[in-house]
Amino acid sequence: MWQDVLGSAGVTVETVDADHVLLRSPDDEQVFRLLRVDRPVSSSHLPGPATDPSLLAVPRATPKTVAEARKAGWNVVTDSGVISVQLGSSSVERSGVEQVLPTRRTRRGPVPWAAFTLARRLLAVAPVTQAELSGLVGVGQPRVSRVLAELRELGLVDRAAGGWRRPADFSRLVAWWLATYRGAAGVTSYWYSLDEVATQTRRAVQLLEGVPNADPVVSGDAAADVLAPWRRPEYVTIYVKAGYPLASAGFVPVGSTAEATLTLCAAKDRGIWLPQSWRVDGVPLADPLQVAYDMATSAAVDKDEAVAHLCQALQARHAQAWRAAAWGRR
Repeated sequence: MWQDVLGSAGVTVETVDADHVLLRSPDDEQVFRLLRVDRPVSSSHLPGPATDPSLLAVPRATPKTVAEARKAGWNVVTDSGVISVQLGSSSVERSGVEQVLPTRRTRRGPVPWAAFTLARRLLAVAPVTQAELSGLVGVGQPRVSRVLAELRELGLVDRAAGGWRRPADFSRLVAWWLATYRGAAGVTSYWYSLDEVATQTRRAVQLLEGVPNADPVVSGDAAADVLAPWRRPEYVTIYVKAGYPLASAGFVPVGSTAEATLTLCAAKDRGIWLPQSWRVDGVPLADPLQVAYDMATSAAVDKDEAVAHLCQALQARHAQAWRAAAWGRR
């Protein structure tokens, strides 16, 4: 939402990596370290002084809090419409109106990436031992044991002869994951092109695969279209580990998701990347559960049907390829 606020002031957001954004206005541009706080902050709960150019994005903040943050070296943008950003030699200021934009209710506390990644892998590779899950998820066995105990208490996993497995009802664990997953986090930028989505995808991936450490993977409509065609794709989401401006590939930066045909996200959630690259029709795919999530949280009127169609395809014709990619071996 803070991206939309900046966009409405003529400032576009471009993805650098999961912790940095490039803000660009018609006159100036600058890279900022991004700190997103998903709760309103007061003057007494501001982060420590900023040493580098830094941007604090919060749902709401009083004028006093904004002033105190600016004294501590922070640039500020709020979901409710406030902007106080020194962008190069120019200043972007907007007082905003409280609740101009709706704020999202978010869960507090650290994001349990390990639990979400464990569920991703269980859906593809079960039955699997606890030690194998530890290697696939990248956390120690004690952490895996705690997550499995929590999922078992919810009736979402069970122990079998060959290790841990999901319930016989595939959709039950998928439904839990989609309902509790908090999104990829990180830094997102929005881009527009007149070309067909498949052409946009191919062009953006070609550019990003030449960027060191970017490792682009495709999600959203574009990924669903190669896995389980349902309707003409309208957008593409690409996750990267390091971003790059897409203007050189013919894209125009825009200020909000409503204007965009392509979303570029430098994600904090590394579970989005499968252990083994999975390509279909030349498209490098994100974990297919991420594809389902991005479809389920889209504005499409038929999103529920599209997600169900994708899940059917994952259990049938794509089951073997998904399993291989999730195991990290062919």
